[in-house]
Amino acid sequence: MEIGSTTLIEALRQAAVTDKACIFLDQKEPVMLTYRELLTQAMLVAGKLQHEGICEGDSVVVVLPTGRFFAITFWGIVFAGGVPCVLPSPTLSRAPQRGLAKIERVSQKIGSRLLITTQRESAVWGGDLTGLPLMTVERLESLDTHPWREVVRQPADLAVIQATSGSTSAPKCVMLSQRNIQANCCQLAHRFETSWDDVVVCWLPMFHDMGLIGCFLYSIFCQIQLVLLPPSKFVRRPVRWLNAIHDYRGTQSPAPNFAYGYLMTRVKDAQIATLDLSSWRLAICGAEPIDPLLLDAFLGRYREAGLRPAAIAPAYGMAEVSLCATVYGPRETLSYETVCESSLHEQELAIPLFSDEELGTIIVCNCGRPVSGMQIDIRSEDQTSLAEREVGRIWLKGPSVMQGYMGDAAKTAEVLVEGWLDSGDIGYLRDGCLFVLGREKELIIIRGQNYYPTDFERVAEQVAGIETGRVAAFGVYHATVFSEELQIVCEVKKSQIESDLAEQVKAHVASQTGVPPAVVNLVPRGTIPRTTSGKLQRNALKQLYQTAQNEKQRVA
Repeated sequence: MEIGSTTLIEALRQAAVTDKACIFLDQKEPVMLTYRELLTQAMLVAGKLQHEGICEGDSVVVVLPTGRFFAITFWGIVFAGGVPCVLPSPTLSRAPQRGLAKIERVSQKIGSRLLITTQRESAVWGGDLTGLPLMTVERLESLDTHPWREVVRQPADLAVIQATSGSTSAPKCVMLSQRNIQANCCQLAHRFETSWDDVVVCWLPMFHDMGLIGCFLYSIFCQIQLVLLPPSKFVRRPVRWLNAIHDYRGTQSPAPNFAYGYLMTRVKDAQIATLDLSSWRLAICGAEPIDPLLLDAFLGRYREAGLRPAAIAPAYGMAEVSLCATVYGPRETLSYETVCESSLHEQELAIPLFSDEELGTIIVCNCGRPVSGMQIDIRSEDQTSLAEREVGRIWLKGPSVMQGYMGDAAKTAEVLVEGWLDSGDIGYLRDGCLFVLGREKELIIIRGQNYYPTDFERVAEQVAGIETGRVAAFGVYHATVFSEELQIVCEVKKSQIESDLAEQVKAHVASQTGVPPAVVNLVPRGTIPRTTSGKLQRNALKQLYQTAQNEKQRVA
């Protein structure tokens, strides 16, 4: 497939001449909106927004649920010449004031001219906003129509602002040009061997790069069918994701690692027996550390539903490269390797072993080859390029790499060096494929040795009663031992909090990793901070722990 459009406006115009559509599953009955109808509605909204003062290059914050209103509003902003920045609703957070504060911080940083949300959302938190004009989609819909004044956007012009979820730091506002997004969509279409018959099924939120770019914009650039399921429907009943793939013969559908865990634990065998997943040729997995053993088990369990052995496609990327840097193609099968833990930490070298049952081993997922035009360099602390299997920082360069962080020239200069992006992640290359070990900022350093949180989290999850994705590990410095000590937090059912699970986790982690946890805390579900896209916020959890400890000492 060749993508001819170079800007978002061109992409929707070209998609509008096809018979393809976006199907929304947010209502009781599916709602279909052809790309031709979407174009017409977008131009109507664009005319209204232009009349309200939105000009070329103006940023507009969008806080809308997945659905028809979102699609029309997003494209209306684009056709008005504006730059959309999609953010989560504060009502999605367990701490709504933090969500509201994020909207205000991001809006101020990007100089937003307007915030568009629903009447219902506005009634809950709209009155608490300060200094930002707000318009509801209901009011936007009721405004008088005005002729759309055509705008011409160039490939170098700003297209979208992505506010990063902030799993290890405060949100940053990633500037993506028209060329950045078009390039990544082209790269994915080439790697996936996308055809006009492909159907994308997505439950991911539109404020997440995998949802917005990897599904919503990608489908329009490729002129293929798109099926959108609200995230809340997936979370409440994960089988709905599979039902949508079954009903609409979905061929491409991405999700983070935890979602595949949901399909393993929250879908019954009787439900699987009713499914035909033979159309699902690319089950992309990314956006967080990938557990290859979970994906292996997923493939095994859903084989009876027709899932192809080569369906699983691990990927690696981030908002700063638009979306994706590496990913499997449609005929590559899941691969991972067992490496020696001591050599990884002491020599910064990934030495393969032949058995994952040996003490002191780590299983690392192969995240695939770079997409076309993407370069990867593994570097040491002094910026020296490393050889294959040598562990270091992952640096990326290619046409989809961001323009920078809006309103933060210092941070931009820190991560963008001569066209190369410092990802902040640690990994190594083997045979041209990328193996990712984790975030450098989340490293746990115990007596001079570096460990990755996932080293301990995955081992803890092996204990019966501990669920995948509900464990967080971090290190806390202890003055009496002059080193960090390992802390593990496990979310469990309320009935399990007083159980001996903590001691079981302690013993198992110590026996399997050689590092005894100083503390294992069992806490109620929902305690561990997460980003709006579900990623563990280990540093935020660590800060909560340290604040609580300081308060105890103060009271004592």
